[in-house]
Amino acid sequence: MSARTPSSVRWVRFTMLIGLAMLVLPAGGALAWGVLTSFADGAIDPPSVRVLLRTLGVSLGIGMLAAACAWAPARVISARRGRTLRGLVLVPLLMPPYLVYSGYSIVRDPSWFIGDFLEQLAAQGMSWVTIGLGRVLAIWGLALWAFPIAALLLAGSMPGADVDDALRLDAPAWRRTCERVRMNRAGVFASVAAVGLVMLGSAVPLHLAQIETLAIDLWRRLSETSPEQWGSVWLAGWPIYLPAVVGAAWAPSLVRRLAQNTDGLACAPVVSTREQAIAWIVWACAVIIPLILFVSSVRNIGSLVEFWRLSGPGVVAAVQNGLATAVLTAAVALALTIVMSASPVAAVRTSSVVLAVMVFAAIMPGVFIGAALARTGASMPSFMSDLLAVDAYVLRFGCVPLIAGAAAVLAEPADVRALRTLEGCDGVRGWAEACLPRLGPVVLVAAAAAGLMAFHEIEASVMLVPPGRENLARQILGYLHFSRMEEMAAASVYLLGGGVLAGVVISRIIISQFKGS
Repeated sequence: MSARTPSSVRWVRFTMLIGLAMLVLPAGGALAWGVLTSFADGAIDPPSVRVLLRTLGVSLGIGMLAAACAWAPARVISARRGRTLRGLVLVPLLMPPYLVYSGYSIVRDPSWFIGDFLEQLAAQGMSWVTIGLGRVLAIWGLALWAFPIAALLLAGSMPGADVDDALRLDAPAWRRTCERVRMNRAGVFASVAAVGLVMLGSAVPLHLAQIETLAIDLWRRLSETSPEQWGSVWLAGWPIYLPAVVGAAWAPSLVRRLAQNTDGLACAPVVSTREQAIAWIVWACAVIIPLILFVSSVRNIGSLVEFWRLSGPGVVAAVQNGLATAVLTAAVALALTIVMSASPVAAVRTSSVVLAVMVFAAIMPGVFIGAALARTGASMPSFMSDLLAVDAYVLRFGCVPLIAGAAAVLAEPADVRALRTLEGCDGVRGWAEACLPRLGPVVLVAAAAAGLMAFHEIEASVMLVPPGRENLARQILGYLHFSRMEEMAAASVYLLGGGVLAGVVISRIIISQFKGS
């Protein structure tokens, strides 16, 4: 690498930082001003200790369950024969997080024998069984949705074939598993912590299951107060700010861990048939079984047609917002890859700042971002609401292409990077010739993943987008709230089926950065 950053790269860095500031300031400024004024006025209403402990317990519980579910898939995608699962592992993460929960909740319908049994228990005064089952399903559903995050972080440091051979000779099966977990304790900690941080701001499945975590409590407070009093609610969310700062500071290390997954297969583990079967069962529980449950619960084929009459305008608006989100996040991510590829100093400083800001925004509750932008847009023309909605989605999911692009840059082999430097390919033009063919597909499909997540985003949308037929998120939330299972099943068939098809393409291209792909 050259010691001096080329002028074209400096312009890209400057433009990227200005653009990032324009994206962050509307929400960040409103949040900061509301918190400061509420603190100055003494309007402090902290959450209860019980809510904080429940939030911590639920987040860590989901993180540990996701890591446990991800162990076998992580070993499979690290192995030589894991190509097929590597191409599918991200599919659950690219679907709405509430779909797994709502899919399994179908069995609680009285038309199913389980639902009929639960109804009999409720009639006998044991309604706590139904409530408890709903809470278990919410935690289980979120763990299945998030297990790809844990699998990617575990896969980079799985013990290799030499360790497996030694353990196979000297230890029984349960001891081998315990020893592998001990040797990969850094990956286990990273996976539990990453999923736990993501769960801090998660609201919809836990809200539906009546698990009052801090994010749910704050959402309720925002709904019960006027916009002028939202500052006190944002101030009450300080327990989320602290781990969000930790997560933002941890982001560069997270990217480096993901970049390790591009190493060669010399030390790839040798997985057993049982491990492969468990990995596919976990994936099927997250994708195939909910899809089957939704399809089986559509009693009237006309509901699939009726969905487009009721939700067609909302689908069109959601597609437009998703495309806009994908374009903006792709632009920022490509700019970051240019800066990181051209200058080692800029790679450390600029990428750390950009990643930290976007990861912090991703950890924050979506209702906070939506409420902050709604308060900012209250004094703006009505047409600005669409732009602010896209801004909210970029803040919520913009870290996805940034992390993928940064990990792909760091995964560049040292000899290739040295050769590129010797040939003078360190400006924007050199980057386009030498790096774009490799980095471009990863960044673009990761941006498509961010757009897909924006398509079915609910939390920021319900605070920011006005009610109506063009608000698909509010329609879906209404179906979930009022148990409109026929409408929800019809919508989920499209959301889940389309998400699987898009997720397969996106997952295969992104995970092409993994070992041996």
